[in-house]
Amino acid sequence: MSIARIVFMQAMAWQGLFGTQTAEARRTLDRVGRSLVTVGIRGEASASAVAAFLAGAPGTRAVLLTPPGDRGITSTLHGDCAALTALRLPCPAPEARLDDPPADPKLRELLRWTPRPDTALVIRRTDPRALAERAASDDGGATLAVLRPDGEPLSVPALKRWSHQVFPRGAVVRAPGEDQLTAGVPNRDQGRWSALFGMAGITVLALTTGLAALAEFLRQGRALAPLSVLTGGLRVFRTSAAWSVLAPLAVAGAVGTAVAAALAAPVAAHGESSVTGELIAATIGVVFVVGAFLWVWASRVAVRQARRWRPGGE
Repeated sequence: MSIARIVFMQAMAWQGLFGTQTAEARRTLDRVGRSLVTVGIRGEASASAVAAFLAGAPGTRAVLLTPPGDRGITSTLHGDCAALTALRLPCPAPEARLDDPPADPKLRELLRWTPRPDTALVIRRTDPRALAERAASDDGGATLAVLRPDGEPLSVPALKRWSHQVFPRGAVVRAPGEDQLTAGVPNRDQGRWSALFGMAGITVLALTTGLAALAEFLRQGRALAPLSVLTGGLRVFRTSAAWSVLAPLAVAGAVGTAVAAALAAPVAAHGESSVTGELIAATIGVVFVVGAFLWVWASRVAVRQARRWRPGGE
């Protein structure tokens, strides 16, 4: 039973590693919502089309994040003064280097989901026309983002409908990291099925082990029947059943789960841990429930045997 718990906890811990990106994307969405969204233009688009799209989204500002080259160490954020101010950035003339982490959470999350989030950031003041030309001529490495200066969430469906009116093939509009939510659904469901089948297997194993202990106790329990005359009561049978059936299951459940959780902790620390307190409590609880049921069963059978042995018994 202890080995089964170790295997189960290891499986849950490693499964949690596969869902790390999904968990990070969920936390990003919780922190900033859709107050900033990225716009991925499908296919080719002209500078006039990009400018028309940005102009047709009223109340919004746009920035363009270009990654460093093959040997570069800095990313560049393009935007006009209104967009940079909305992200709590200075409006340099013409550019400035930002060495500290950005103060605005929207910009931090945008940088987090770029291919090279650890690079330094250069802020470059760019007028909307030049930004549209740069976005149209990009080969796919830059990230066009739209935000509201007041921090309110953007209407993603409205932006998608507008993109299909402006661009030949529309655009993908989503919050930073949102694509990982859909990609992580299979891993999430697999983790849930692993937990379900693992708990079912532990329950069956506990029941099988407990029935074996119960059968052994009842086989040897006939020899305890005469003790009812010496002790004058039936408490000895309940105590013997507890030590023979309940105690081994309880110790194996508690100690085995504690060891399994300790061994899984280093793995779970590197990802979204599936070894939660609820899972540990359920793993221990199911063994205690099965052990208590078999203990009551063994006690009743042993007491019945003792009463039949005593003169005037059943």
